[in-house]
Amino acid sequence: MPAKRIGFPCAKITSDKLCFDTSFVVEVYYSPKDPAQATSRKTNCDAFLDQLIKEGKPCHITFSVYGEMIDKIIEDVIAENIYSHIGLRNYRSIWRDYYKANKKKIPGLDNRLNDSIEKFHKWLGDHKIYILPFSHDPTLSIMPQKNLTYTSEIAEYCKKYKILSDDARIIIEARHKGIDNFVSLDWDFLGVDGIIVYTHK
Repeated sequence: MPAKRIGFPCAKITSDKLCFDTSFVVEVYYSPKDPAQATSRKTNCDAFLDQLIKEGKPCHITFSVYGEMIDKIIEDVIAENIYSHIGLRNYRSIWRDYYKANKKKIPGLDNRLNDSIEKFHKWLGDHKIYILPFSHDPTLSIMPQKNLTYTSEIAEYCKKYKILSDDARIIIEARHKGIDNFVSLDWDFLGVDGIIVYTHK
């Protein structure tokens, strides 16, 4: 049976613990330079996060989501450098290679990355968003392992639900901690059995 979809904003949040997907975190973390340019999706996501905080709902991200956000932060810092030095706006296809080749030559890179990452850490703390402990020890798992290793479980999710491995890791890590409620703007989550997905209407 596919996931149960709950559109937000919603009158009442019935789930006790929720896990945020990267798509939702990106939407609520970043703000347009001009607030008037905020989309209805951005506005609804911000309002839903405020509602979760006001209702005291425990909010989490997995280590996979945390890693994807750190990559996004690095990408933003490198993109700024690419544009300011070589004037290239279409940086997404080259930023990783540029970073690997030039990371020791970019002035002030360490400080800029540190400041950006610390800003993200502070934002997580201010919004009471916790990172789930990283462990795939079967003795610590709440969800039954069904004799699957972590890697083969990812493969099983990818095959069964036709989702990418990044999404599979997020769902599996959260479910191993007993969390079946997700907040995501990625509709691929809706095809996964046995979970609840809060998403933009």
